[in-house]
Amino acid sequence: MSGLSVKGVVLASFLAFALPACSTVIRTADASNTIIMTEERAALKEAAAELAWSPWPKPEDKSFAGRLSRTEAGDRRMTRERAVEIYLASFEPGADAGSRIAADVRRHLVAASALAEIAERASGGPSPKLSDVAVLEASIADLRETRAVYLAALRQIDADNKEVHAIRDPLDAAVKKLSRVADDLAESAMKKRSSNFAGPSALASRTGAM
Repeated sequence: MSGLSVKGVVLASFLAFALPACSTVIRTADASNTIIMTEERAALKEAAAELAWSPWPKPEDKSFAGRLSRTEAGDRRMTRERAVEIYLASFEPGADAGSRIAADVRRHLVAASALAEIAERASGGPSPKLSDVAVLEASIADLRETRAVYLAALRQIDADNKEVHAIRDPLDAAVKKLSRVADDLAESAMKKRSSNFAGPSALASRTGAM
């Protein structure tokens, strides 16, 4: 066999093995990315559920549809004022109300920090989605309402300005951080979405050039 023929056989053998191997690597990477984002998405929802915890019944929405349904069934809605009453009534007799509120706030702050960290990872992940942003936005709205209940409770116990600031300032910071992370996550999701739309045409161009 001539040197040229040997080179041809070697090249053909290389291509025969290299091309399938390349596609296998791509499929493995895609599968790995899917697993990563599935785990991140589950963690995001779990962290959002932890942040949604509250030591009082959740006040109902004040939308027109919500008011209409309550009017038809009788107005038994849970207002913020009623939630504060139930919350304060749950304290042990003689307990330091300020310390109890501070402890509950710390739980929310820890949960908010964990959610922000997971959302930041999702933002830099292989497949951020706008549905992830929706989860985060719902958590932000919930934390704002939680903040309002805590501050109303502090007013009920006649807390001084120092106690109020010690509660309000870190909660404000947590809301701002989650809002910033939500913006970053939305931007990443939109970029990924645009990239996916451009993907097939770009792939076709590369295939045609081969």
